[in-house]
Amino acid sequence: ANGVQDVGEPGIDGVAVSITGPSGTLSTTTSGGGAYSFASLVPGDYTLTFTGPAGSEPTGTDVGGDDAVDSDIDGSGVVTVTLVSGDSDTSVDAGFVTPATIGNYVWDDLDGDGIQDLIESGLGGVTVQLLQGGTVVQTTTSAADGSYQFIAAPGTYTVNFGTIGAYELTAQDATGADAFDSDANQTTGDTDPFTVTSGQIQDTIDAGLVAPASIGDTVFFDTNADGLSTGEPGVPGVGVELLQGGTVIATTTTDGSGNYGFTGLAPGDYAIQLPGTGLVFATPDAGADDTLDSDVDASGQSGTVTLISAQDNTSIDAGVLPSSLGNLVWLDDNGNGIQDGAESGIDGVTVELRDGAGGLLAATTTSGGGLYSFGLLLPGTYEISIAFPLDHVATAQAAGTDTAIDSNVDSSGDTGTFSLAGNTDDDSIDAGLYVLASFGDFVWDDLNGDGIQDAGEPGIENVVVELRDAGGALVTTDTTDASGIYGMTGLIPGDYTVTFVPPAGYSPTISDAGSDDLLDSDQNASGAAPIQLLSGSSLVGLDAGFVSPGTIGDFVFTDVNGNGIQDSGEAGIGGVAVALIQGGSVVDTTTTDGTGLYSFTPGPGNYSVEFTAPAGYVFTGTDVGADDALDSDADASGLTGSYVLPSGGNIDSVDAGLFELVSVGDFVFDDLNANGVQDVGEPGIDGVAVSITGPSGTLSTTTSGGGAYSFASLV
Repeated sequence: ANGVQDVGEPGIDGVAVSITGPSGTLSTTTSGGGAYSFASLVPGDYTLTFTGPAGSEPTGTDVGGDDAVDSDIDGSGVVTVTLVSGDSDTSVDAGFVTPATIGNYVWDDLDGDGIQDLIESGLGGVTVQLLQGGTVVQTTTSAADGSYQFIAAPGTYTVNFGTIGAYELTAQDATGADAFDSDANQTTGDTDPFTVTSGQIQDTIDAGLVAPASIGDTVFFDTNADGLSTGEPGVPGVGVELLQGGTVIATTTTDGSGNYGFTGLAPGDYAIQLPGTGLVFATPDAGADDTLDSDVDASGQSGTVTLISAQDNTSIDAGVLPSSLGNLVWLDDNGNGIQDGAESGIDGVTVELRDGAGGLLAATTTSGGGLYSFGLLLPGTYEISIAFPLDHVATAQAAGTDTAIDSNVDSSGDTGTFSLAGNTDDDSIDAGLYVLASFGDFVWDDLNGDGIQDAGEPGIENVVVELRDAGGALVTTDTTDASGIYGMTGLIPGDYTVTFVPPAGYSPTISDAGSDDLLDSDQNASGAAPIQLLSGSSLVGLDAGFVSPGTIGDFVFTDVNGNGIQDSGEAGIGGVAVALIQGGSVVDTTTTDGTGLYSFTPGPGNYSVEFTAPAGYVFTGTDVGADDALDSDADASGLTGSYVLPSGGNIDSVDAGLFELVSVGDFVFDDLNANGVQDVGEPGIDGVAVSITGPSGTLSTTTSGGGAYSFASLV
């Protein structure tokens, strides 16, 4: 059908040919292999008409540059020629072709496999175009049964298939059986080029179309664990995966109502999977209604779901067993970070639930005694944040070992992130709060040392007051003002020790004297006082009295002449032990220095002094003479009388005189040569009576052991 007489193309016999012109109208019929001839014609213009065989049509006109082998008739089988005298024109040819039939079937490929299955029906209304050389030469539309047809001259063509609605072309050449596959390219809609010959019926040019399918439904909280979604809330924000052949091909997230969906799916086998970590799923396939049950197993995966073209499967549900968390916001009255029995909850506190990235998920307010709760939660990472009421702060975090009664929030009110397992009710996320406490009062000079704030006793300025916690760590300090007042605020409730640092030259007065706690001194002898501060407490009456120590002391001397008086030249005795006595008890000890001096610096009070005589010494007489500065005040046991020492007083005349005991003796002998000298060999005389009279009285002895005698320990 190229309009040219190619080698091997046969002539057509029996074609009616007529010629009309100056010679009239003449007719003939081709024979002998398609030949015809009109002879003896008068010169002039003639019209030749060729009537081809039934079902044929003229080929192309004047194709090529060789008039001897082209076809000269037009599409109606007519050609006009001009003949002059003597002409013999044997190049007026006519080519005919028998049209080919092209077509077949457009079908709905339900399973999307690119093959015409028995149950798959035709698809009407699809635009089909026949193209030759890239140019559309015919257009048609598939019939209701999916069939279409083109009648075309022999030649090389392509067919283009359009689409309809949501349909798309299925896979091209999916099988070797050309009568049952789809021949259209999925992208362009064009078939591969094909050639039809004269009269050929080409009825295998088919196109399968497939509409996308969809799958989805709802992920729901199965609050009653019955495996059914009736009346149950959806689960928002849950990841859902679409599997095909075990491979994840798409992902999505449930919306605010728990709904999800995958659209634009090719027909095929799929499964749904919920990959969320820690999810606990409801019992699958409970009941008889597939639109209400849960379709995923314990791993979160559904069974295989087969989708066909244009199908919308909205029955693949997943039930999730919910988790919850919450518990108590309480007033930690003693600030120990533990929920003690008498401590109460705080209502009206705002509690926020946040995700692991800090995003706000929900908020609630404590009620019913400080309780709060967040339900319908998925397993995951969460954080609780507490909004502190006015003047409240957080107690110690994670105190003790029992997580059910500790506080989980830090100083900002946040728990930090923590994990919540699936199908779990965590009621241990608590928050202890308290109101900061304060205390303070008065540091004074206890002039009379009675431990009571008497009228006229002044405060002491610049006394350092230290607050230490139960472990001894320094918490804070304050310094008394000009009136002796101090105070500490913003303190955590709890057990503390308050220490008053004695000013230079002062020591603590008597503790807890009298019955009025607002007037006594609360520090012990070390300057410390234990206190307990409760939430919001403001403790007054924690006072400290100090006394300015006086001095008691003077001199321990050697009373050489034993007269009880410190005479000129009598030296002090070093190393003598001296004790300060108050109320019958030793309150201080010292030792005389190298010159015999000693001193005590006690607070005001009644005291006596006790001296311990060194070996070989005895005390001299007591209170001899009228000058107390020069006498000895210790009795024979070394104890003085009682002295009243006022605050800051000085008693510097408490002395003790000592002297060493003496001995005398030797030998009574027989002076044989009467020369008054103990000569060698002159013997002692035993039995001689010897007596001594002096400050120690009169003592007697008798010589013995060869004339020896002795008097010891004499004053």
